[in-house]
Amino acid sequence: MKRSLVLSLGFLAAACSSPSSTPTVDAGADTGTDVGTVPDTTPPTDRPTSDTPVVTDVPATDTGVDAPAPDVPVDAPVGATWCATGTTVTQGRLPPGYCVKLFVGSPDGSVAHSPVMEPRVMVFAPNGDLFVSAPSTSTPGGASGGPGSILVLTDDDANGVAEVHTFLPGVSDVHGLAFAPDALFYTTTSAVYRVGYATGQRASTGTPVMVSPITTPGRWTHGLARSAGGSLYVSNGVISASCPGHSDGYVASVGASGLSMMAVGLRNPMSLRCHFHDEICMAAEMGDDGGASYGAREKLFTIRSGTDYGFPCCAGPNMGAPGNTGCGGITQEEVTIPLGNSPFGFDWEHGLWSGAMSGVLCLAQHGSFYSSPPWLGEGVYCTPTNATTHVPTSNFTMFLGGFSPSNMGSARMLRPADVTFAPDGRMFVSDDIANAIYWVAPESLARPTH
Repeated sequence: MKRSLVLSLGFLAAACSSPSSTPTVDAGADTGTDVGTVPDTTPPTDRPTSDTPVVTDVPATDTGVDAPAPDVPVDAPVGATWCATGTTVTQGRLPPGYCVKLFVGSPDGSVAHSPVMEPRVMVFAPNGDLFVSAPSTSTPGGASGGPGSILVLTDDDANGVAEVHTFLPGVSDVHGLAFAPDALFYTTTSAVYRVGYATGQRASTGTPVMVSPITTPGRWTHGLARSAGGSLYVSNGVISASCPGHSDGYVASVGASGLSMMAVGLRNPMSLRCHFHDEICMAAEMGDDGGASYGAREKLFTIRSGTDYGFPCCAGPNMGAPGNTGCGGITQEEVTIPLGNSPFGFDWEHGLWSGAMSGVLCLAQHGSFYSSPPWLGEGVYCTPTNATTHVPTSNFTMFLGGFSPSNMGSARMLRPADVTFAPDGRMFVSDDIANAIYWVAPESLARPTH
């Protein structure tokens, strides 16, 4: 069932409330467009699409960096709950009963001095270590300065503050990440790669192997996700297209014989995620910036075979772009998002939060690229979901606010890029402009005793 996303600019007074009546955020352009500081056509510099790419840029060394805020000691007092530990992020605005902490960021308040630069996609390893793609390729949305590496963030003493290690260097255009029990998959501009992984490993010792080239690669930011049953999916976005014409934007399954198209007619399906337990995967797509006049929008949809979302000729069922009327067979998305809100990463809560927040789907909105003030609508939004399909059943409501360009001097809370939930129950949020990663927990969430 289709749901239109309504953005409440207030905050939840309790767990995910009923939809707000406040107006939707004005449409603007998403941050995955070809407009920005650096175009999406930046070619990869790390490796060609060969079976045995060479990794030579940076030695795979452990940086071993803890990153608290400047006025908080590294080892904050440890209590029985997660919220009794760590570094509080004072800009964060949450419903009562939750805390937000800095997992990693600049120790001196400078965006440029963080041990994790340009953090984008996050995924948890089977043992609970957090892996992060940190490209050196700049993004149209303004993120830059990354190391061109896959990082692994650990917290051995469970004090809520990360230790940072370089798992795989020399990957300038890394974006998507996905885990199998014995391997880490990742994307570059032109291919999906696989590198071996052993539980607790903090630096790769294997040689990455290309799993599949990406057909007609457009944007370098390919989404990647692996389902509970082992199906691997990758996405591809296009930089520009006009109707009549063929769209090369898609979500495809990755198999031994290459890619098999699942969903086509997409502009920029940059973020994919599969449910942690059930065999369901979804994608978030950013729509046509210039298409507001004919109903272009952004969306969340379930990944399934034989679907066509119409770009560049159609915005939706029976909603043609100028000069096109043949849109009767276009697939209707499950969740419609107003143009310009820029849906990035998302994830489902694991059932460890109580009440109406149990099992919610939470989405990082990067905010409008062209709005004034900048990034209007940025924040983390959550919605209840169907217990069987895990598809949203209500409107999204802002859960974590406080992201703002006015925070630039403090290197905190600028633009959320991804959301994922840890096995221990915490929500993690990457911020690719503040060069930081935060975690959120209910005040009652217990901390491990070991």
